[in-house]
Amino acid sequence: MSQNPDVIILGAGAAGLSAAIELTRAGLVVNVIEARNRIGGRIFTLRDPVCDAPIELGAEFIHGKPPEIWDLLHRSSLHAKEVSGDIWCLREDKLSPCDFFSEVDQLLEQMDDLRRTRLSSNFSIIVAMTPLRRRQKIGRAVM
Repeated sequence: MSQNPDVIILGAGAAGLSAAIELTRAGLVVNVIEARNRIGGRIFTLRDPVCDAPIELGAEFIHGKPPEIWDLLHRSSLHAKEVSGDIWCLREDKLSPCDFFSEVDQLLEQMDDLRRTRLSSNFSIIVAMTPLRRRQKIGRAVM
C-alpha cells in the first residue's frame, strides 16, 4: 500500500474498481481498501469443477445497454453472454420456478402508486418523480 495516496477508495466492487481505473489513468495514486477476502463486490461467480456452467451468487444481469458497463467490457476484452431458461427461486427452503421479473415490476408499480398518492397535490413533483420509462409510455399514448 502506498504511503501517501491521492485517493483512498473503500470497496473493490464494480464502482470502486471503475473509479480506481479512471483516477489512475488521470495520474493519481490510488489505494483501494476491501473488507472481504476477494474483489468484485456483489459480482461473485463460482466455478465448480463438478458443474459445467458458472454459478452466479451475486449480481448476474446487465440491465439494458448502459455505456458505462459495455465500454468497460470492451476495453477489458470481456464478453457478456445472453442466456435463456427458467428462473428459479428459493422460498420456504424449497427451490421452485418463479416469475421474478413480474414480481419486481409489480413491486415497482406499487412504489410508483404510493409515491403518486402521497404527492397528488403537486402535479409537477409527480411528473418529476415518475420514472422515465413510464413517462415515455404516457407520452406515446398522448401523442
